[in-house]
Amino acid sequence: MVKIIGSLKTKENKMKKNQGIIIKGVTFYRHTNGGGLVAETALVSKTAYIGPNAMIFDEARVSLNAKVYDHARIFGNALISGKAKIYGYATVSGKAGVGGNAEVYDNAKVSGNAMLYDNAIINGNTIINNGDYHGDNSFSKYKR
Repeated sequence: MVKIIGSLKTKENKMKKNQGIIIKGVTFYRHTNGGGLVAETALVSKTAYIGPNAMIFDEARVSLNAKVYDHARIFGNALISGKAKIYGYATVSGKAGVGGNAEVYDNAKVSGNAMLYDNAIINGNTIINNGDYHGDNSFSKYKR
């Protein structure tokens, strides 16, 4: 169920640019840099980009110049930082961290305690649950 908080006719909402949207009991707000939905429990810096179809859930954090866009989803206590990019239908969850210039895209899933940094790339249908991936590591797994 999606419900917009408040009525458009009230004085309070005329002053409030960013109305909350309730999804499954959690209030989400549109991020000012990109317009994606951010749960009220998540932390996202003003300099991060959250694209209009991306969503940040739970206690996830997105900081610095990180970008989350397309239909990407960030869950749990995941941390996205630096100039990292999460896009396509990718998900990052658990206590995973993605930073530096790392990228996660396509249908890739990063979870558990996995850490990606430097120039690591995870794409295709790859699933990473734990471990450190850095430097020029690239992992792809496409279904054929």
